[in-house]
Amino acid sequence: MTVSPDRHPEEKYSNVTEGDVAQRPEEESSQSTALKILLVVALIAVGVLGIYVAVVLFSAALQGPFEGPAPEVEQRQQTPAEEANQPLEETIPVD
Repeated sequence: MTVSPDRHPEEKYSNVTEGDVAQRPEEESSQSTALKILLVVALIAVGVLGIYVAVVLFSAALQGPFEGPAPEVEQRQQTPAEEANQPLEETIPVD
């Protein structure tokens, strides 16, 4: 659609009233803004969590492999045959 040179651009939209102008409702605008803010906060949180995980993994890599508890802390469980060879505690008979 072309506008003839003799017509003013305002006349082109002369049948459009101010109420007909497409505007976003305020609720949608504030909701959209809230969603954008929430998205930014979520992205920042994911970034911080990613940095934390990277630091933890890097520090664990610097410490070397995990060797488990010290040998003196470990307690060996006895087999049933070893338990049978243990002397029974003496009981004092009650009169």
